[in-house]
Amino acid sequence: MKFIDKQNVQLNTKETKRFTLVSFFNYVTKMYLANDKTYNNPVPSKKIFQFTKKSTDIKRFSQINLQILSKKQIDEILNYAEVNADLRALTVLLLEVYTGARISEIRTLLREDVHLDERFLETGFTIDARKSTLNKESGLIFFYPEIIVPYLKKYEKTLENSKWYFPGYGDQPLSPASVRKIYVEIRKEIGVYFSWHYFRRSLITERRKIGCPEDVSEGLMCHASSSVEGESYVKLTVKEKRDLYDKWDPYKNLEFFKSFK
Repeated sequence: MKFIDKQNVQLNTKETKRFTLVSFFNYVTKMYLANDKTYNNPVPSKKIFQFTKKSTDIKRFSQINLQILSKKQIDEILNYAEVNADLRALTVLLLEVYTGARISEIRTLLREDVHLDERFLETGFTIDARKSTLNKESGLIFFYPEIIVPYLKKYEKTLENSKWYFPGYGDQPLSPASVRKIYVEIRKEIGVYFSWHYFRRSLITERRKIGCPEDVSEGLMCHASSSVEGESYVKLTVKEKRDLYDKWDPYKNLEFFKSFK
C-alpha cells in the first residue's frame, strides 16, 4: 500500500488498485480454503491504511467527465451502427439506449424473456449478471418503446436454436469481450467516448430533465427504492409500469427514427 501511495495518481485510482488486490487475494484465500488451509487477505482496508490525500485529488466540476451522452451523440452512435455494424450489435445498442438495463443483464437475456407484444424484457436470472438489489426473489423488468419493435422482430428472425437472445460460443451467452468490441469500434470511428454504462446514466439524466419523479425513475431503472413512494412502484401491474415508461420516455423524437419506414 505504501508503494501505491507514493505513485503520482489520483486517490480514486489508488483505491481501484486496492480493490483489485483485495479481489485477487480473496480468490487466493478461497483456493487455500478448498485445501483446508487458512490464508488471511494481506491487503489492509481503509480503516487500517488510508492513502495520503492531496489537493489535486479534488477536481474542478468543469473538468469532470459526466459520463453521459447527449441525444445528438446517441443519434450519431445509432446511425453509425445501422450502416456499419451487424444487426445483433444494433439490437444490443437499441436495448441499452431505451431500457437502461446494465450490459450484463442485456447480454444474458433469455429468448423467452423478451416480450414484444407487451414491450418489456425480464432479466436478472443468470448468475452474476444481476446487479440490482431490487426484489432479489423476482426478475427485473425493463420496458422499451413501440418504435424499436420492428428492429427486434427483424433480429429475432436471424436467431437459431439457442436459449439466449444474444448467443455466444457454444451454449453460452454473448461474452463481455464480445459486447465490449461493439462500443470500442464505434467510439474509435466516430470520436465519441462512451462505455455501456453511459446509456444508463444518460437515460436517468434525461428523465430528470423532463421532470420524472425520482421514485418513478428508480422503479423504471430497477434501482432499489430510496423512498416510501418508490415501494409503491413495485406493486404496479406491468401495464401501469409500461404507461409510466411511455409517459417519461425522453427519447421519443430521436432523429435516428425519423427516416425509419
